[in-house]
Amino acid sequence: MSKIQENALLVKVQIKKWSNTKRDADLSDELATAKAARSELLRVNKTLIDSPQVKMLSKIGGQITNNIIRKICVPWDDGEHLITVELIDKFEEQLRKKVDHFEETKRELGDVYEAQVQRARIALGDAFNELDYPSREEVLSRYSITIEYRPLPSGNDIRVNLPQSKIDQLKSDVESQVTSRIEQAVETVHERVVDTLQSLIEGLERHGQKGDDAKRASKFSDNTVNKIAELADILPALNITGDPKLTSASNDLLTKLRDLDADELRTDETKRQSTAETAKGIVNNLTGFYD
Repeated sequence: MSKIQENALLVKVQIKKWSNTKRDADLSDELATAKAARSELLRVNKTLIDSPQVKMLSKIGGQITNNIIRKICVPWDDGEHLITVELIDKFEEQLRKKVDHFEETKRELGDVYEAQVQRARIALGDAFNELDYPSREEVLSRYSITIEYRPLPSGNDIRVNLPQSKIDQLKSDVESQVTSRIEQAVETVHERVVDTLQSLIEGLERHGQKGDDAKRASKFSDNTVNKIAELADILPALNITGDPKLTSASNDLLTKLRDLDADELRTDETKRQSTAETAKGIVNNLTGFYD
């Protein structure tokens, strides 16, 4: 346990944004009356401004969550993720680029906000209400990205004036909680490996086939190969406990599946079949699914 606590941190990235929507009580009541419905069951929300900057800020937030946090870190609890010391530089480099883009887009929003409100006055017609709109400064203040690190909890951190037996019990409770969370984190990594390989297997086996309701035959995608390469590169660092099954999967990904060629897989049926069998073997070692 102490080794993990020396080589990993907990990180919490909070992304806050302006909602850009407002419930219109009058329109909600009008719709309820027109449909003979209970007013509390119908809700009309207005988009306040049609803004490329607002959409981009939301998109950047999603990219941070999906393409950085969920790929480089492992879920922990209450919005926190576990990150190994080995991956912190990679994490911060990728995050810094997104934060810079976020801040640049926020400045652009500040430059055009008043003009976008005036356009909304025309676009929303009688539904426009000046009181729905915060000031430019208030809108910008609602956008922020904060990053907080903290060490993993440790029973050795407990220093209180209690009987030794009580202190020992508190230490044991803390270590048990951390052990349970780490076990859950490792299980999440197992699931990620299996899900990524299953997508590869399914893509390979579907390629060239046309479903009953499909307009065209399925085509194996470059993205599937890219995800395998990403996983091969990062899995050794995600294996925080040295789990032997993950170590084996990591070695197999690096030696057998890291340098796949999507074009070759699309054109060579034999290669598709052999690659799918290799992927099934890795999944099988983790889960016994193909036994």
